[in-house]
Amino acid sequence: MVCLAATDLAEPVKSGELWKLDKQELQAKYMRGVRYSPVDENTLRIDAANTLTIGKIAPAEMVFKLDGDHLASIQVIIYNKGDDGAIPQEAFENKVKESVAAVEEVVGAPGKAGKGSEKETGIKTRAWDWEWETGAIHLDSGSTGGSSKNKKKPGTPFTAEFIRLNLGPDAAAIETGGARDAVAHSELKKNVRHEENGDVWIDNVPMVDQGQKGYCVPASMSRVFAYYGMDGVDQHALAAVCGSSGDQGTRTDNMEESMQQICKKFPIRIVNLENKKLRDYTTFILDLIAKYNKTAKTMGADPIPVDGTVTPFDHGDPEVLLKARAGKAADVSKWIGDISKQINSGIPVLWCVTLGIYKEAVPLPQGRGGHMRLIIGYNKAEKTIIYTDSWGAGHEKKTMPADEAMSMTSSRYVLRR
Repeated sequence: MVCLAATDLAEPVKSGELWKLDKQELQAKYMRGVRYSPVDENTLRIDAANTLTIGKIAPAEMVFKLDGDHLASIQVIIYNKGDDGAIPQEAFENKVKESVAAVEEVVGAPGKAGKGSEKETGIKTRAWDWEWETGAIHLDSGSTGGSSKNKKKPGTPFTAEFIRLNLGPDAAAIETGGARDAVAHSELKKNVRHEENGDVWIDNVPMVDQGQKGYCVPASMSRVFAYYGMDGVDQHALAAVCGSSGDQGTRTDNMEESMQQICKKFPIRIVNLENKKLRDYTTFILDLIAKYNKTAKTMGADPIPVDGTVTPFDHGDPEVLLKARAGKAADVSKWIGDISKQINSGIPVLWCVTLGIYKEAVPLPQGRGGHMRLIIGYNKAEKTIIYTDSWGAGHEKKTMPADEAMSMTSSRYVLRR
């Protein structure tokens, strides 16, 4: 069902009526016919929200945050590189000016200009704030590159990254945490749950829905950052830091480099659970091919050519790959053991995989290829892992046999301060 005419939220935002509504009232009064998807039990997401406007603002995406049963805040993405594609600098600057003017028209007052803190969000931003008796709005825009004052060292090409709004009943409702707001690691253990069936898992890891964008690395890392208390460092800012594109995402062999780029911006270090030293991806693949081909010979299967054109992840036989990587029970137990040490401390594991090798219980919005997800738990007795994907509702907590999980893994990492 689709609305024929857009619903304008400008008046209820200005009057503060919006923040008095519970979920049912919000849906009945302003979201009839609007297609939305739940991100989690407290979050609703509208992709390409052309049926809702805020004055002259036509959002590309809206995320409604609930506190219990009542609407607490809204994030509006006016533009982001991942969904909307690249635009020239002049067009981006005009879009920022139009967005500021549109908010001023809704509120009836000019905004207070502020400076975005690169130390807090990882990217330089420009910001404007409005606060009145019944509401508050924060608008910021981010871009990278552009002109350089040093003629001998020309700057990197300009890239428009995002324009976004945060709206709420007051400034406190839309305040987000930056790098200085990270919680102590000792506090993270409080999120670990022990179930009677042997499941040990981390609760309270925020969900982020990356949508159709190839933002699995920035989305997954932003979830860990938010879990650490740094919820102001979102996927759009991290995508700008590591250079993720909306169509191609972040290639498997570039995931580690992307994570390193992100961690350099914050008091965070990355630890590779596969090796003490961060390794060369080509060497890893060549070692994997050698192990795969040795196993394939014993199983009477075709080998993988050692010419760099294909990998066991792309074209290998799933059963051969399983035997080659996880054929020994002791290896699988050690693999789970490495994970359990992190989970027991309340630390999620960033998990780089190739999807499409083994069938998963929950249908995936992505075909075969590289992806990053989070491991948030394990069960040693059943030899399973508990994991989550940044695709919203239905992907919060899933299980998989550990041997299959191990076989499809390219690497595992944790973030530490």
